Amino acid sequence: MIPAASMAIDSVFDTVVDRRSSNSMKWACARQFLAADEAAADPLPMWVADTDFKAPRP
Repeated sequence: MIPAASMAIDSVFDTVVDRRSSNSMKWACARQFLAADEAAADPLPMWVADTDFKAPRP
């Protein structure tokens, strides 16, 4: 039997996609919704959207 850890397959969920400059409300609008000191702390949005992941190859 092969251990599950050795069968790891790269997934689209393992790739980090930087969407900060993609005109996304999640990433671009923090300054509109937060106080100045909160926005200056460079907060990390804690919801997940389908656009946070690369599309799978056809």
